[in-house]
Amino acid sequence: MIPWLPEPSVEDQTYAKHGEHTLDWLYRSTNPRAVECRRFLNENVAALPESFQGNLKRELRNRWASAFFELVVARTLQEMGATLAVEELLSDGKRPDFTAAFPDGIVIVEANAPIINRAMKEEMRKKEELLAIVDSYKPVGWHIVAYRLPNIGHAESKKEFKKVIKEILSVSPPLSNDQSIEVKREIDSGVIDLCLYADNSGDGGPSSGPIYTVCGDAQEKIRYAVKNKRRQVRNAQYPAVLAIQGEEMFTDPEDFDRALFGDTMEKFDEYHRLVETRFKESGALLSNSGRDQEPTFAAVLVFPTVGFARCSAPILYWHPRATTTLPASFHVVEQRRYNREACEIQSTAASNSNLMDGLHCVNPAI
Repeated sequence: MIPWLPEPSVEDQTYAKHGEHTLDWLYRSTNPRAVECRRFLNENVAALPESFQGNLKRELRNRWASAFFELVVARTLQEMGATLAVEELLSDGKRPDFTAAFPDGIVIVEANAPIINRAMKEEMRKKEELLAIVDSYKPVGWHIVAYRLPNIGHAESKKEFKKVIKEILSVSPPLSNDQSIEVKREIDSGVIDLCLYADNSGDGGPSSGPIYTVCGDAQEKIRYAVKNKRRQVRNAQYPAVLAIQGEEMFTDPEDFDRALFGDTMEKFDEYHRLVETRFKESGALLSNSGRDQEPTFAAVLVFPTVGFARCSAPILYWHPRATTTLPASFHVVEQRRYNREACEIQSTAASNSNLMDGLHCVNPAI
């Protein structure tokens, strides 16, 4: 059987370039990591229902991050024992992502990869364009770290930037393995601050930097995802679960605890003594609306980290008002529940620590 992503015929040991689509890199690169990433995609896409494969391949090109998450969710459900149907039509015309049939029940699963810290990611994309220019003039034998780059938008002229970069990177190969060169130049659009480090291991790899400050809007985006996706499964005849992707750089389990259930609040007196501790039920699963009704989502299945090298096992957050029963397979992952009497979040460890092994993730050491 011919794989979806074939091995390139021309030797190319380079890593992905700045701004390059992951699939474009995988179509051309022969380095060990690219080989493993191709293997991951070929194996996992081939394991899905054939009716889903063609559309998923197209969507991986058009919306890489969210389609990759859908791939991981689908494969995880299969590893849990489900037979999948994709985008089955509901009575209201909606088409949720997956209908997962287990031996002891059927569950509707809607997947969502919220865009966290959009403003910072937009800034990162602008810098990626500048780093791609830096790489195009990178001298032999050097690795470049960009500590500062100008603030140049996507549609703004980069003519001056290119001219200056070409000038300051016109240097000879390093004379020793510990040689470095620092360059700082101010242009109309801002400051260029680079450091060149000797690197005789190859082409030096893509330039790195600058460092970004993370702004915390993860909890807001998680709450919105729960609210926004309810309409997609509101008329489903089976219990519904929302799968949400976290991002290792921007989220941690505590963000999901707070976004879905709430947070512990402490009150101090004028002498800075703790006088009260209480749990504020501010999470998306503890809202007062529909208090007497069965919730739209019985639970939220959180994937803390999703990527080639690591797809962490999901955590199941139960809706406190849910009375529906989910298939036994959902009980093998870590469980988190809110105990209203104790006013605390309670956790139960996963009973199957090998659930994600079947996805055969890429060895991070490669």
